[in-house]
Order: sequence, then structure tokens, then C-alpha cells
Amino acid sequence: MFELVYWHWLALGSFLLVLELAGAAGFLLWAGLAAFVSMVISFVFPQLDWKIQGVIYGVITLGISFFWYYRIKSRPTMTDQPNLNNRSQTLIGRQSELLKDTLGQEGKIKIDDANWNVIGVQGVKGDMVNIVGAKDSQTLIVEKV
Repeated sequence: MFELVYWHWLALGSFLLVLELAGAAGFLLWAGLAAFVSMVISFVFPQLDWKIQGVIYGVITLGISFFWYYRIKSRPTMTDQPNLNNRSQTLIGRQSELLKDTLGQEGKIKIDDANWNVIGVQGVKGDMVNIVGAKDSQTLIVEKV
């Protein structure tokens, strides 16, 4: 009753790639390419049932997506600013003074326009500390100068 022919796959692939051009950030690219591969398979084997074609399309989509994911993951992005989005790492090596007495080795410092939580030193307000690391994105590890 229902038949999928090659031009159905051509239409689906074209539609997905047009949506990709509209700004899907790569999410529809692989599904569109899989539709074109399914179109070729449907053209070569026109007797395939629509259910089998759908399964083939799904397998190809997942296969291409996983292949590309692992290919990209194995190639780290080379950049001249590796800590661009990791501000706490960019502060290592800088010095600042404690804003208040530290109790139990936890305190605060101010760098530029931001207050930061610090750990690793006991001191009084005004003591100079050197940033030697980052525990997380909000807490810096310091030592006395």
C-alpha cells in the first residue's frame, strides 16, 4: 500500500540539508547525508520494503553520526588560547591580598572586578597571596607570598 522510492529520500535529504543551512549547527547534516545514501540504496534495490528502508536509514544515520563524533573527539582543537573559557586557570601566577581573615584555610580575594573564594592558606586581612591553582571554576588555590 505504501511505497518509498528514491525520490522520497531525495526530498527528505534536501529538506534536512536546507534546515541545516538555516542554522541547525551540524545536527541535521548527518541525517541529510544518510537520506542521500538511502536514496542510492532505494534506487539500486527498488524492491526493498519501506520498513527495511527506514531501518537502513536509521542505521546509516547513527553510524555516520557516531563515526563523526569519535573522529572529532580524537582530534583536539588546537588554539593559541587554551584557557579562553576557563577564567580561573588564567589567574594562576597572579598575586592579590586577602579581603578578610581566613578561618580554616578558606578566604576571599579580589582580582580585577571579581571576588574569588580561596583555599590553602591561613592569614589575616591584607596578606599577599600567590595563586597556584584552581579547585574549580569558583575556588582558587593560593599560598602566601
